[in-house]
Amino acid sequence: MMKAGYEKLYIRRTRDKKDGVAIFFLSTRFTKLRHCWLELFVADDHPFLDRDNVSVFAVLQDKENPWAAFVVANCHLIFNMRRGDVKLAQMVVIERTIKAIVDALEADEATKGLKAHVLWAGDFNLVPSSALYAYLRYGTFDFLQSNFKCFSGQEKMAYGLLRRRPTLTDALRSIAGSFDPRYEQPAWYESSLNYNRLGYFLAGLQLKLPQRDGKVLIDGQIKLPFIPPATEWWPLSLTTSLTYRSAYASFQKTWYGRYPKSEFRPWSTYEPFATCISKSGIGTVDYLWFATKDTKGEEKFRAKAIYETPTVDTIEAYSKQVPNTVIPSDHLPLIVDFEYSLSSLSLIHISEPTRQAEISYAVFCLKKKNI
Repeated sequence: MMKAGYEKLYIRRTRDKKDGVAIFFLSTRFTKLRHCWLELFVADDHPFLDRDNVSVFAVLQDKENPWAAFVVANCHLIFNMRRGDVKLAQMVVIERTIKAIVDALEADEATKGLKAHVLWAGDFNLVPSSALYAYLRYGTFDFLQSNFKCFSGQEKMAYGLLRRRPTLTDALRSIAGSFDPRYEQPAWYESSLNYNRLGYFLAGLQLKLPQRDGKVLIDGQIKLPFIPPATEWWPLSLTTSLTYRSAYASFQKTWYGRYPKSEFRPWSTYEPFATCISKSGIGTVDYLWFATKDTKGEEKFRAKAIYETPTVDTIEAYSKQVPNTVIPSDHLPLIVDFEYSLSSLSLIHISEPTRQAEISYAVFCLKKKNI
């Protein structure tokens, strides 16, 4: 990548972990204006931010269209399928960080004239038919209607559950379908303690962006506060600060929604059937989200083309044979051509491309294309 002219922004996971997340961008096409990172670890005894996950952020300016800037984020959320509360906390922290960066760009005299486009990629470790996906897709969600142990829906990827369906196609269609609270256990199935804590933490969350000489968004680590446990009831009805759209879902709905006989069904999210094919399960856990602060400009920033993910037949053929010489990872790459105004760009998200021993990387690449 470096020999091909890309610049690397990498942050390693905390403590003794050997992997991390990175953003690569073509330096001949983009100028790096800002670079921040976030360690989703506050303390060992923190109820939610006690894990070694990280996220990296960059503000990139298009050299050919200097008015256009991209707030790029790459993350790798906690895998543990039973800790949806931790995953939700991590997601909200990252989402609010993105909004804080966009706001800081507007407040800075040097950058306030830029048109900010948001690109958020990563291994989210959640499936399309989950409460967490619905939160990002619809922009608002009341998490008290779902058990936090099932927030991510990852348990639906297990082969044991998949085999209960008549075919693998039916199983994957179910995982890629829209969230339905009728099939979820509501919060009162569990102790309300965790919900009180989480609601209290998110309500009091205040991010400190890096500063120097009174100016924000200088390269550096974003600090997170330690918020003590709640002592009273706090709601868990959340709303995103920006309107996010999934690149693959928005493109495939526009393209395949016209064909009733396609593999997708009307209740589908139109996400890929699988981005992860492992020995323990199959499903989609990786995403490319995009947003603009000005909703009137949404049509000027859209997914123009995608790298088509494997069909169900291909997935079934490779389900127990990856990684291999053809597919080097159990995560599949996501590649999207975005169009904005008179220009377009390509984005590539590769999750765990190495997948050897304990070392893995979530990589996000950005390059400019002329049309």
